[in-house]
Amino acid sequence: MRRFFSLNQLILVCCVGVLSAQFSILSGHMVFLRPSSYQLAPDTPAQVLVLDGTYEESLIPVVETSVDKLQIRSPRRQSTQRLRSWETLEEGTKLWRQAEEVFEGADLKHASLFEITPKDEGSYMISLELKAFRVAAYADEFREYLQTELASSLDLAEFGFTDDKAIIKERFIKVAKTLVQVGDVTSDQVTKPMNLLMEIVPMTHPAEIQVGDILQFKVMEKRKPIRGQSVFVGRNQGLSDGDEEEPMVLVSDDKGVISLPITHEGIWWMYFVDIQPAPRRDTMDFVSQWASLTFEIK
Repeated sequence: MRRFFSLNQLILVCCVGVLSAQFSILSGHMVFLRPSSYQLAPDTPAQVLVLDGTYEESLIPVVETSVDKLQIRSPRRQSTQRLRSWETLEEGTKLWRQAEEVFEGADLKHASLFEITPKDEGSYMISLELKAFRVAAYADEFREYLQTELASSLDLAEFGFTDDKAIIKERFIKVAKTLVQVGDVTSDQVTKPMNLLMEIVPMTHPAEIQVGDILQFKVMEKRKPIRGQSVFVGRNQGLSDGDEEEPMVLVSDDKGVISLPITHEGIWWMYFVDIQPAPRRDTMDFVSQWASLTFEIK
């Protein structure tokens, strides 16, 4: 039997298909900041790679218009930066070839970068906050996303979503941070919150940590600790056999603290996703907030 759709029904079907595709591409990946080096020289330009996906690969480009705020906390102050040097890398260009030499091992397709020039010796925390983005998916896709990407125990049935083809709408914001050292003098302002929407704050300066130590972090929302939050942790290692280790999942305690055993030197990354039901009068069903941090242990 032939089935006929009204114009409104056709529009809804088309929109769900597009939004579901957007969801699978955009919502399940973290934004990471990857500096050209975690040890910089004063008054010397350095590049910071922006990756929406993993620490090694960006699955979609982060364009300049999607950035809400770029901030740098230096030993002296915290300031908002203009995006004068923002570039989305295009394969085969001079900038692409230069970036290939600097960011060895990274897949530069869909990657963006910006430039910083720290003036003073000390420790610097760089943060990037993206604007809110809205997506939608069917309930069965959303349930898998919760379990695999977010390690969330959220039960959709508790919120009335019992039909696998029910449409779920989500709004999310992503915040990324990285810690770099300029010169040999460390400064401890990087162990304090930057007053971001969401963030991971090291409780001890990573420069003071050695292999075998425990490094603690606090997961925060607007300066308030988040209890029982799952945090994904991994490291940039380049294993000789090509295999990748599964990231650890740590859970914050009653004070919002996670304790990370430092097993190796090198680059470490971590992120968490806090997802909650949207407020009653919101047009979305759920709101999620993503935060990442990258740093080096020497």
